[in-house]
Amino acid sequence: MNDQDALEYEVGEGEKAATVTVEEPEQEESSVVHEHEEQTEHGSELDRVSEQVQKRIDKLTARMREAQRREQAALEYAKGLQEQTNRLQVSLATVDDVRVNESSSRINSQLLTLKQIIKKAREEGDVDTETDAQERMASLLYEQQQLAGYAAQKQYVQPAQQYVQQPVQQPVQQVKKPSVKAEMWAEKNPWFGDDRVMTYAAWGIHQKLVEEEGFDPESDEYYDELDSRIRGEFPARFNSQQNRKPRNVQSVAPATRSSGVTQGSARRTVKLSPSQVAIARKLGVPLEEYAKYVKE
Repeated sequence: MNDQDALEYEVGEGEKAATVTVEEPEQEESSVVHEHEEQTEHGSELDRVSEQVQKRIDKLTARMREAQRREQAALEYAKGLQEQTNRLQVSLATVDDVRVNESSSRINSQLLTLKQIIKKAREEGDVDTETDAQERMASLLYEQQQLAGYAAQKQYVQPAQQYVQQPVQQPVQQVKKPSVKAEMWAEKNPWFGDDRVMTYAAWGIHQKLVEEEGFDPESDEYYDELDSRIRGEFPARFNSQQNRKPRNVQSVAPATRSSGVTQGSARRTVKLSPSQVAIARKLGVPLEEYAKYVKE
């Protein structure tokens, strides 16, 4: 121990001087400062990492909210389109129904007028007017049937589907085969399908009997009434002239050339009245063919 390590104390009288050695602890100031610096540096690093993590969380949150906002906007847009489509469909359906009803009323009114014209023309013997009215009636009956078919087709139209929906394949409707009675009736009436005017008239009468008067299309009463009304609409075709005044008749020889009958074969003469001749010419039907309708 050197002198620098000794501490001297003043003593009082009667006391001896003594030298005491005192060990002082080593200074740790540098280590404490270094540890503090390390803690400070480590805390700064944690703060930086926490700040970066928070920024990432904020970005992810912002993206999620933006995606939700876009999804909500898309749903609202789709909902608006659906509502607009539904309103448009209802509006078009309403307008279409009005037009169908107006057309149906117009056709029924014209048919009623034509029936009165035909009745009056028959009473007065006006063949031209009767023929023109029958042709117009046949056209209206065809138009009426087309309108009825359109109205029936509308029943299969489904409401508007949801937005962005996969198309659904519609089932193919099978064509209904005619019943045995219908085929037998067609065989007994060879004009059906060949004579356009009478065929359209038959369809119109069928529609009226079934849809308006409630006839069963498979009953005998239905076919009896159909035949009766067809004969009433086209009496000249069925040689129903008992209510008309006697008139001069015109003899028509059978179509021997086209049928291949020789002059030596037996002939049958069919007598056509002037009104029948006029109707045949008006319809553009050869007299030989028209005579087949009225022969007994």
